[in-house]
Amino acid sequence: MMDVTVKLDGTLLAKRQQEWAHHLANPAENPLSTRADFEGGEIVLENDLCVYTYDSRYTDGLPYSGLIVTKRPCATVFDLTPAEAAATHALLIEVKAHLDAVVRPDGYTVGWNVNPAGGQHIPHVHLHVIPRWNIDAAAGMGLRWFFRQVAVQEEEQKRRRRLAEAHAPADLTPVSEFEGVPMTATELATIPAVLPLTQQHVKLREALPADFPVILDLLARCGLHTSSVTPEGSTYWIAELNGVPGGCIGLEHGQGVSLIRSTAVLPGSRSQGLGRALVRSALTQASLRGDHTVYLFSQEAGDYWRRFGFVPTSGDELSAALSDAPQVKSGLCRGWINEEQAWKFELLQRGSAGQ
Repeated sequence: MMDVTVKLDGTLLAKRQQEWAHHLANPAENPLSTRADFEGGEIVLENDLCVYTYDSRYTDGLPYSGLIVTKRPCATVFDLTPAEAAATHALLIEVKAHLDAVVRPDGYTVGWNVNPAGGQHIPHVHLHVIPRWNIDAAAGMGLRWFFRQVAVQEEEQKRRRRLAEAHAPADLTPVSEFEGVPMTATELATIPAVLPLTQQHVKLREALPADFPVILDLLARCGLHTSSVTPEGSTYWIAELNGVPGGCIGLEHGQGVSLIRSTAVLPGSRSQGLGRALVRSALTQASLRGDHTVYLFSQEAGDYWRRFGFVPTSGDELSAALSDAPQVKSGLCRGWINEEQAWKFELLQRGSAGQ
């Protein structure tokens, strides 16, 4: 389980500014200028002008991430001499060759932060070299992607606040927004509820990339794993109850097949029909895609999935059908895939039965 919270309220900038000012006033305490801790690092590569260090004590949860630091003290990348810039690049190529041989990442994030507003808290230029893997929870997310999603998420949160404050009308029809089509009365009648859905503002919508922090939070609060959750090759939905996210579901896409995953409803939002509505949205999307089979893993909720027509199947069948799905790759890599019960739902047979 992973619980990630990023607080974006302006206090981080103030902290960066304080750290920056401290190191400027106390250069002897600047860890990059003194390189006092570099000897304790697992890997130290260098040339005449630069040093690369990797130290697991300071990776902050980013395996094998390290820094390329100039030997000459200078504040930012814009202060590098042409020779230092060339030496940094030369050492970067050497570092990549080393990491490719040792840990074989699927990609990299490489970059400089500049000044406190840009995230730099130590006034000594340092190039971050961060290996990335396809099975990481953050796979597919780059630097610019993150900044854009923060901006989009901020606007989305403002919209949700306005929606909550407006107290939506009691007779508002619940809408499944993956196609923008209102749910029919027949569909609503099949969704169990403690309170009638017509007395609440229930909304299903397809998740935006900016919604993934919300999805990760929902999964973590429900005690579900998030390590392989990614927007790449997937569709996710969020269910909102009175303007507040209460549940989610994901659908990882293959060739003619899909994999339902990350089905979660918060305890306080349960017994309102959110789970059933989420599952119906995922199955409808799979049908619209032309999928013939939908799979999922579930060890403890088999009775629940039987209600939708799912039947047990083998993990080998699922893995073969969806070998590129992030959850399958994660299960194979981490060794749990044969410990989970696999289930499948034959859409093609259902759709052909009435013809």
